[in-house]
Amino acid sequence: MVKNGKKVSDYKLRELDDCIEKALLFFYSNDDFLVNHTYLDYPSYDCTVECRQQNDKEAIKHVGERTVQFRFAMYLQLFMWKSRYLREYVLDCEYNRYNGDPKRNNNELIVPDIIIHKRGDDDNNLMVIELKSHWNHDITHDDKKIKAMTDPTGIYRYQKGLSLVFGKKIDECKFTEYFCGQKTKYYDWGLWKKMCLN
Repeated sequence: MVKNGKKVSDYKLRELDDCIEKALLFFYSNDDFLVNHTYLDYPSYDCTVECRQQNDKEAIKHVGERTVQFRFAMYLQLFMWKSRYLREYVLDCEYNRYNGDPKRNNNELIVPDIIIHKRGDDDNNLMVIELKSHWNHDITHDDKKIKAMTDPTGIYRYQKGLSLVFGKKIDECKFTEYFCGQKTKYYDWGLWKKMCLN
């Protein structure tokens, strides 16, 4: 469907970008504790100061990324429900099925962090999102997964992919966009906000 010279899917993707921005603002307003707090796990209470200094790197513990993923996804779904174009879509976390079978890329299981789609309708696979936190920011595996899931000649054919790395603060977040199985753009928070305003 075309409206004012634009495909409706363009409106959906733009509105989804806007919902992502709002969900991040809400996350960092309410749950920044999840990306800022660390726990120290020392091997023993008798550990000396020197021992602690040596083991600090190994001793620092963060919350699990799935905790961050859940809170962000919850906020994103709330903003999608308010959207004119997105309320009919479903946000699923770790949804790893395709026609009843596990999702795969070259026989490797694919478990996307977040997908936005209409279940059972491959023509409406809107976006796949992979999340990382600042303490685990290597997106190599996520990059392969998103490329496979946004490949227009592949099975899944998501219209857009996004790799989102949560920073300690919102302005430290990093975004990588994917279209047609390729990385297309890289944003920091400032550029993402400008892109959402246009």
